[in-house]
Amino acid sequence: MEKNNNFSPSQSLITSDFSTKIEKSFETIYQVIDNLQNQNWEKICDTLSNFSEKVKTSAQVWASYGWVPNLPEYNLIDSLKTINAPISQREADDIMMSKIDDRVLFSLFDKIADYNTQAGLNSNSFEEAVKCFDNKLYSACSLLLFAMIDARFLIGQPKVSKENRNLARPAVSKAIDEKKSKYAVIAFASKTIIEQLFLKANDFDYSIEKGLNRNFISHGMNKYNPDNTDCIKLFILLYNIDLLFHANYFRWNNS
Repeated sequence: MEKNNNFSPSQSLITSDFSTKIEKSFETIYQVIDNLQNQNWEKICDTLSNFSEKVKTSAQVWASYGWVPNLPEYNLIDSLKTINAPISQREADDIMMSKIDDRVLFSLFDKIADYNTQAGLNSNSFEEAVKCFDNKLYSACSLLLFAMIDARFLIGQPKVSKENRNLARPAVSKAIDEKKSKYAVIAFASKTIIEQLFLKANDFDYSIEKGLNRNFISHGMNKYNPDNTDCIKLFILLYNIDLLFHANYFRWNNS
């Protein structure tokens, strides 16, 4: 892949707002299904219940391979196809990496930058993450992206009395709208991946470090070194977290 050292949040290769289409598509699906459930049609509700379980199962499989199966240029058909989960790490990697080239990466970076500006995240940190990625500094890139994922859950999170706000792993369970998300693979995949990546290190027990882990790498105790694919997965995760907050699949009680 060519380097994108001239990346600027103000630049855009996106000809239309694909993420808005995805938001509207999920919203339409949710409304239609919710309305059908309210009709008390037993067979329809059974079918929808089975579909919801299929969504969760598929999301868990995608997450076990480290992918949130959604990119800025996905349309409704692309999103619905994600219900068919891959059967191996190689298949998951092939499916996602086949969709990613320089143009897609740039649109991904551009969209994240837009979302981060709206949310009030540190734009310099994200630009540096992109530069680290372009220069194959994958440990530095992953550290910055982990920090931004934490920050996305901290911003807007209400404080409870004098307690500290929760970082990403405990926060995601509180932020996800379970009812609204039960028909969206990307919502549960994002939640599951966060829970995996931010798993506690238990005083750096290396039996826990099965691939990339935020706590091991953040404290310099990692034996696993992140690579290009790990960082792409993190960029896609951050994009989808931003998207889910924007579409209120992730939200706080006061929002």
